[in-house]
Amino acid sequence: MENLRDSSGLQAKTAEPLSQRVRATLRVWRWRHSVRSRLRMELQEMDVARTEKDVGIATGELRREANKPFWKT
Repeated sequence: MENLRDSSGLQAKTAEPLSQRVRATLRVWRWRHSVRSRLRMELQEMDVARTEKDVGIATGELRREANKPFWKT
């Protein structure tokens, strides 16, 4: 079968079984949940404003990322 492009611009093979795509999606979601959960715990112990300034990101960006649902990129 021919390749299709999804909305993110990545190529997806139409021949790939649905079960494999579902498992891959669940793995990504589990990884995001783990990373964001860890970030939430670390934010409780750090000076968030100072860290954001040191890293050069917008104020509140770390908290927005930590509180984002796992299914959103």
